[in-house]
Amino acid sequence: MRYTIDDVSKLTGLSKRALRFYEEKGLVFAKRNEANYRFYDSADLDRIQTILFLTAFDIDLQTIKGILDDPKVDLLSLYETHLGALYEKRAQLDLIISNLSLTIDAKRRDEPMKDSDKFKGFKQNLIDNNDKLYKKEVIEKYGEEAYQKSRKAFSHMSEADFERFGGLERKLFEALEKASTTTGDVQSLYMKEAYNYHKEWLTMAWGYYHEEAHLNICQMYLDDERFKKHYDDVKPGFAQLLFDSVKKSIR
Repeated sequence: MRYTIDDVSKLTGLSKRALRFYEEKGLVFAKRNEANYRFYDSADLDRIQTILFLTAFDIDLQTIKGILDDPKVDLLSLYETHLGALYEKRAQLDLIISNLSLTIDAKRRDEPMKDSDKFKGFKQNLIDNNDKLYKKEVIEKYGEEAYQKSRKAFSHMSEADFERFGGLERKLFEALEKASTTTGDVQSLYMKEAYNYHKEWLTMAWGYYHEEAHLNICQMYLDDERFKKHYDDVKPGFAQLLFDSVKKSIR
């Protein structure tokens, strides 16, 4: 069956401009009829559906093009992997929605909320984010046992530990801010504070502490843009300042 660009726009919800953009990027290849008008067939719609799925998985367009152009890629396995991740995300979101509903209800009734209910969903979010950021690097550098210790440390955090964990990062950024605006002995004092806060934060995250691993993880913050961005988005130069603080404190 043939579909015009208007048909495909209505079917997919994509604008005609978006469809033309996909063509420009080599993601979709519209055919031309006798009158030189674009048309698409069912295979093109399959390809567009794949693009939309992969985009929803936060995969960039260049990578998507490589996937589409590689006949060896097993799309079924890729879909199944991401489907599992989406189910986990939905369960986590359901917990957070439930938590928020309980919080709203308690506030409307002007009644205190049970402490055991306050953090439902948030710890799992922390574990998922930790996996996304650190799992591969931790296993490669320190082994499966170190990774499992870290995951166990997260999952066994009490509500008080969870609050303290978040507070440590806030204090770390405050110390880095002060260190970035001072010099000499005063700066050294704030750099030592930053080191101590990050040390305690890592100990809670990992379930153990090791000086060499601490310095290595801060080096990774500098080498990997994902991690560097987490710190430099707060203030440019924070990733380097944290590394300098740790290096100065442990040597």
